[in-house]
Amino acid sequence: SIKIASDDIEIINKIQSDLGDDFILTKDNSNNNYRIVYKYLYNISNSSIRINPLKRHLVENNWNFTTSFKFIPDIYKYSSYEQRLELVKGLMDTDGSISKNGNLEFSNSNETLVDDLASVLRSMGISCTKGLGRAPHQKIIKGKICNIKQEYRLYIRTNLNLFNLSRKAERIKKKKLFLNNPIVDIVKLDCKKESTCFLVDNEEHLYLTGDFIPTHNSFKMGSIS
Repeated sequence: SIKIASDDIEIINKIQSDLGDDFILTKDNSNNNYRIVYKYLYNISNSSIRINPLKRHLVENNWNFTTSFKFIPDIYKYSSYEQRLELVKGLMDTDGSISKNGNLEFSNSNETLVDDLASVLRSMGISCTKGLGRAPHQKIIKGKICNIKQEYRLYIRTNLNLFNLSRKAERIKKKKLFLNNPIVDIVKLDCKKESTCFLVDNEEHLYLTGDFIPTHNSFKMGSIS
């Protein structure tokens, strides 16, 4: 079964709205688990069975992973700006946070997911920095000792609303942003490599390097490889 766990009824209502009338969310015996059920039955060999097309879609694309192996598929990384924004909001509503001062963070023990979100944010022109959060430790959850993995954090700088949740969105504060990426280190290579200068055919001659950083060849700056 496909389930969503949340104590926020606003998140549950959002998922129900996005899924549409063909799906229903049924609460199970736990406090905050909801099962995503497809309403309709299929007749196969004179038997009526219920096949969830959402589950089938996940399995056919080999996306039925446990939490430790979650990632953002390329089809979503390079989708439209509006779709990427909705993706970011979904992740920020759950594992994202915003302080009373309006500082944005995303925390998760899955480093791949954190790196994928950083890539999506940067593709949208949003600056973010990755760092380490809480170290591995043990924690008692519902009476059981659980091993908590290393936490990774994204520190996000934007005035854009990255939440659907109203209780988080209402904390957003407009801040002065520095729209640049500092050079933090220059390392001399142990070898020599050939390079080629080129000029992009547009008015500003800009192009994108790694992490969607815009640059260009000029008399003050060489190419970055």
